[in-house]
Amino acid sequence: MKKDKTKSQSEQRLEDELAYFINMCGEEDRKVFEKPRKKRTVAEYGRLICIAMAMGLRGAMLWLFARCEDNRVDYDEIFACIDNTPFAEVKKWINEFIGQIENPLFKRVASDIWSEKEKRLSEKNFSMRELL
Repeated sequence: MKKDKTKSQSEQRLEDELAYFINMCGEEDRKVFEKPRKKRTVAEYGRLICIAMAMGLRGAMLWLFARCEDNRVDYDEIFACIDNTPFAEVKKWINEFIGQIENPLFKRVASDIWSEKEKRLSEKNFSMRELL
């Protein structure tokens, strides 16, 4: 990926993380990024933010939160969407996401990251904060 010399290292890293995330997305998830902002739902934002957090891709998470703000989606709605989703459903989202990753290296890294995070999570202690 070509680096932009006018951006700080942090900005470039966040942008790279968004690109990695989009490249890991399957066809249906990529369509969410292509939708006009007004057509994206709270559930779509919540699911993708949750997955980005689980993968440790803060750049993608921050980009999605920024789009929520642009779309006038209340952060409380996003937090509620994730925190009120049962852990079993979140696990399903993440496992399905990992299952559709085409690039073998991305798939292995995502699987390893999730495997480590999943060990410390349970239905009782699940929250957005725990995904980070």
